[in-house]
Amino acid sequence: MVPDLDVYIANVWPTEETGAPSDHDGQLDRKNDIIFHDKTEYEEKVNYLVSDYLDLTWSLLELLKKKGITEKEFNDVFSKKGVSKSRGGTRRQYKEIISGGFGLGRVVRIEKTNDPDAISEAWCDYSKKTISRLYDQGKKDTLKALLNSLQDAVDYRIESTDVKGRLNGLLMNGKQVLSQGHDLSYYDNIWIQLDNFVSEVNALEAKGKAGGGLTSEQASILRP
Repeated sequence: MVPDLDVYIANVWPTEETGAPSDHDGQLDRKNDIIFHDKTEYEEKVNYLVSDYLDLTWSLLELLKKKGITEKEFNDVFSKKGVSKSRGGTRRQYKEIISGGFGLGRVVRIEKTNDPDAISEAWCDYSKKTISRLYDQGKKDTLKALLNSLQDAVDYRIESTDVKGRLNGLLMNGKQVLSQGHDLSYYDNIWIQLDNFVSEVNALEAKGKAGGGLTSEQASILRP
């Protein structure tokens, strides 16, 4: 089986903007944002739906095996061909459809923060000052997306109020550093907070093996 994949999507065209631009150049800039922004949310939704169908199929197969389905009956079903075709143009057998696929693990979207002073041709500006500013903004947007992703995972995967509070507290410390960061030290300070978060996850995983902490699966999801 192919392991689940973690996907990171960088979107340099902001999807949201406060207010509507009133000048012509601002309107052109917004038009570019709308045309070129990330459009993969539907693909993500379809992938999760397909994963659910595959999980359902394998669960039913396991049930049939327990109920005594014969090897011949099993193979007869799997040798049938569906409607979908392979890249070579041949119709796929059912066994090909449910084998070799992969699911999505963590999907992190990193989106460029909207610049209210941006111009429509900003993407043509390759000056050193602009590139340096965008590079720094990209690091901040990436760290923001990572912190949000970890917080979503904590809220979704962890049931214990105490554990959830401890982990979210460390992530909130990182968000506070990020919001106040105006010099080069903020970057190192955020990674200090993330190191503290990982150390706490490791400690909770070790405790989980003895009871009362995190399972190995939960810990692996929470490591950035």
